[in-house]
Amino acid sequence: DRDHLATSSPEGATIKLADLIDNTSSIVAHDPKFAKQYLREKASLLKVLRHGNPDLLARAHKVLDDATRTLAGS
Repeated sequence: DRDHLATSSPEGATIKLADLIDNTSSIVAHDPKFAKQYLREKASLLKVLRHGNPDLLARAHKVLDDATRTLAGS
């Protein structure tokens, strides 16, 4: 998945960023145990999605950072 996304179009990377932003809060709220692994994987994925929309990339970083802090406080 990561290798495929690294070579995706900017539009494809942008869609993946939007998907990550949309799914993160739900996963953290409903499955905190899985969320820990999910957040690690998605943080790694952001490194190869830099060619997506820059505003969504920044928002995705913030969403993951906030979710990580939320889980750490649980």
